[in-house]
Amino acid sequence: MKTIDDHFLNWTLEWERAQHQERSCRIDLEDQADRERSERIARLKLKDVPTEIGDKIDEHIIAQIVEANDSAEGLLTLIMGDSHSGKSHIRRRLERIKMLQPRRRGDGHGIVRPYLAVVAPAPSTLKALGASILNRLNPPSDARRRKMPSEAHAIWEQVRAELKSQGVAYLFIDEIHNLFVSTDGRASQKELEATAKTLKTLMVNPDFPVNLVLFGTQKESSKLPGLFKELETRTTPFSIEPLRNAQDVVTFVDQLTSQYEGLDASPLREGDIPERLLLATGGHRGRLAKLLVDAARHVVNRGHTVIDRDVLAESYMPPKDRTDTKPFAGPLAARLLLPDQIGAKVLTPNEIEGRLFAGDLPEPLTPRRKRGASPDTQTASKRRRSATAGEIG
Repeated sequence: MKTIDDHFLNWTLEWERAQHQERSCRIDLEDQADRERSERIARLKLKDVPTEIGDKIDEHIIAQIVEANDSAEGLLTLIMGDSHSGKSHIRRRLERIKMLQPRRRGDGHGIVRPYLAVVAPAPSTLKALGASILNRLNPPSDARRRKMPSEAHAIWEQVRAELKSQGVAYLFIDEIHNLFVSTDGRASQKELEATAKTLKTLMVNPDFPVNLVLFGTQKESSKLPGLFKELETRTTPFSIEPLRNAQDVVTFVDQLTSQYEGLDASPLREGDIPERLLLATGGHRGRLAKLLVDAARHVVNRGHTVIDRDVLAESYMPPKDRTDTKPFAGPLAARLLLPDQIGAKVLTPNEIEGRLFAGDLPEPLTPRRKRGASPDTQTASKRRRSATAGEIG
């Protein structure tokens, strides 16, 4: 009998094969060596990193499932974090909860799918979001696409009917911040309020209440519950914070790479490599996990066993707006100042990422001239900073 991990492994293998084909690199899963290598890489993508926030969300959702019979209404779980913070990883963890796996109905007729995962389109109007959900619930055939109702309320009536028919008790919506985007800039307040009220109706549907699990960026998604008071009272928010220092990076790397069978990642905790990893990823768990998986893939494809700085340098893909950044090449240009060392000015990992290669201590990190301080005192401070920069450059 296939396990949940077997199903996810097969899906990941298909993705792996598609990736190879896109790169014009043929992969033959019928070949024993190719398949073993591909399965090994695919399993790397399934490795779970036990984080405190992930465990809390798991416990929260499992408690909802267990107590579902005692509640006549659904609830909303809002998971917020920056891009690449690890939201998708948490979503995959939730999708693998045993109680959310498809199963046969009690009468033996048909399949119950306890959860459905969709991505909110960009921009995401009430009508567009409803259409995306409906297409996931009942995909139109290639030969003849479904004629979508012209009115948003008619689309959502079909959504509610299909959710009940298929037994979808949990609706996962990723990129929910797209609700706040429109073709001409900001979405209208009226549209946003209508969407919030519609989501609430799914949760309080007396025939079949649905629990919502929404994923999105902190800045926009945090506004969603406040659009409608009755939605806010049913919302439990979770915020994913980035890793803040080198020790956090070491802990994360150890937890993930300890599951990489046959690979040695011990060099990643040596010297200034943790600081370089913090620089390269901005402390975002999702970006760090991807870099480690890419590095492991690189090693496996070459038949090697050690993941070191050179492998990271070859595997690293800089953000589009930071193509000049090479965090694994050459010496660090400045000491990586941690939040508790900066005093009143606390930098986020994104700010550190943008300023670390400034060639000197970044200007925002230098003490501001105190009111009434003499020019001589200010000049002396500059000399001390220059000397410090010379020592650590």
